[in-house]
Amino acid sequence: MNARKPLPIGPLALVLRHVRPASTSHRIAILAIALAAALLVGIALLLR
Repeated sequence: MNARKPLPIGPLALVLRHVRPASTSHRIAILAIALAAALLVGIALLLR
């Protein structure tokens, strides 16, 4: 497992690895942030 390889799944894998041992509240917070980011990107693309 080489963490230096520039893979698009890299950050997601790191987040999942950190979330697994964490509590459910942490998982919900990360999911909420991810959803908010996705919504912002979608709105930005629509307004373009």
